[in-house]
Amino acid sequence: MNLKFIYFTFSLLLFALIWSSSSGGRATAANQGNTGAPCDDSRVCGSCHSSGNYGTVTMDFQVTDPASGAPISTYLPGMTYTVSLTVIPEQGTPAGYGCQFTAVLPDNSQAGTFQNPASNTQIGNANTTCGTRDYVEHNDTSPSPTFTAEWVAPPSGLGDVTFYYVGNCVNGFQGTSGDNGTVSFNAVFPEAPPCPSDLPLTGIIDGTYQAGINITATDATVVSGTDVVLDAGESIDIHPESTIELGATFEAKIGGCLTAPAVENSENEK
Repeated sequence: MNLKFIYFTFSLLLFALIWSSSSGGRATAANQGNTGAPCDDSRVCGSCHSSGNYGTVTMDFQVTDPASGAPISTYLPGMTYTVSLTVIPEQGTPAGYGCQFTAVLPDNSQAGTFQNPASNTQIGNANTTCGTRDYVEHNDTSPSPTFTAEWVAPPSGLGDVTFYYVGNCVNGFQGTSGDNGTVSFNAVFPEAPPCPSDLPLTGIIDGTYQAGINITATDATVVSGTDVVLDAGESIDIHPESTIELGATFEAKIGGCLTAPAVENSENEK
């Protein structure tokens, strides 16, 4: 048999094996991060997956409080959150979807830990020049565009956490041609400021007030046209001399600093 033909056939089989294995996740199958995070060597899905008919692929990325379902803008150390990524084609109907995301600290080491991935999702591991890092990714070509996992935030004092994430719309042919992948996106979450155990309130109050144990309102006034939320861990004491004017919005609840404030987070594209 012609040796050139054997070599050519072997090359095709090797190429098919490599790219079909990527359908099971790049970190799991190839020990690589493709999120564009530091030490991923600028690799992203869109570097290879291109020329498809799905247009510009975007993503909806959220980190939410599992108790309330509200998106967070800051994280509380040691708390468990739900991370969700949805891949959105501009046009057409892909045969399937893929994704990868990770979380890093300012020193580019892994931030926190991932756990409990959804049925179409897995936690892969890759050795980068910044050290070993976990990546959440598809475990096969997924018919669903949404991927979720839990994230346990790192201990206090380690700084901002940056999530890097990418997505892919594929045609199901187990190659890279005819697909559309994204560039790298990132979302930054600072550590939430520490909250006092007890918080006394006096004078005119407006906004949200949180305490780990107790909030006491003495001679406090909620004036018309303002919104006040008192959120304590165990108790709220409102003394009789405090007043709430007509036209004001007032809410008192127990929860305190168990959850971070829910504010829309900004996203950055690279």
